[in-house]
Amino acid sequence: MKIKEKVELVNNDSYVVGLASILIDDCFVVKGIKIVQMKKGGYLVAMPSRKNTEGGYNDIAHPINSETRELIEEKIMDAFYKEINNKLSVLAEELGTKYHFTFKSDDIHSIALLHEDNDLVNKYTLDSYKQEQLDELYEEIKKELGI
Repeated sequence: MKIKEKVELVNNDSYVVGLASILIDDCFVVKGIKIVQMKKGGYLVAMPSRKNTEGGYNDIAHPINSETRELIEEKIMDAFYKEINNKLSVLAEELGTKYHFTFKSDDIHSIALLHEDNDLVNKYTLDSYKQEQLDELYEEIKKELGI
C-alpha cells in the first residue's frame, strides 16, 4: 500500500496541534485526520469523526487492522515532525549558518538553540508555530546574541 501524507500545523488554543490528509494508492483520500497532544505527553493520531446522536463520536474512516493503523500513524507523525523542523530551519537560517534548533518529539513546544558544535545557547518555549510567534522568538534571540 502506497500512502502519501500532508500535514499542516494548527495554531489554536485546543489540544489539536496538526491536521493531516492521506492519499492511499493514488486513488483514495482521507482528510480531517487530527494530531492531538495528550495531557500526559505524546501524541495521538485521531481519524476523522462526527458526533452521533448520543453525544459520542464515530469514525468516518479508519484502518481495519493494527498493521495499517501503525503505518498511517508513522507516516503522519514523520510528516508532522518534518513540518516542525522546516519551520525551525527557516528561523535558524535567518540567524546564520552556525546555529540550529532541536526539540524532543514528546514536547514540540520546548526547543533548544544550539551552536554549530552542538553547545546549548538557550532553551525557549513556543505556544504555537504561528509566524508571529516565530518572528517574536527571532527578535528575542537576535537581542540575546547581539546580532
